[in-house]
Amino acid sequence: MCGEPLLNGEEIETHHIVPVAIGGTDDEYNLQHVHLACHKQVHSKTKTQSQKAGS
Repeated sequence: MCGEPLLNGEEIETHHIVPVAIGGTDDEYNLQHVHLACHKQVHSKTKTQSQKAGS
């Protein structure tokens, strides 16, 4: 996601490409390993966008 090497010493998280809440699964094709900071950034953008849509 960020373009940095995945194994650079940062903590790694598993991200659902299609969120489980909207029908995504735990199948391999729907999972992506990302840095913890990148994972947090993706989810903060998702919350911001959904808050704007609900306004």
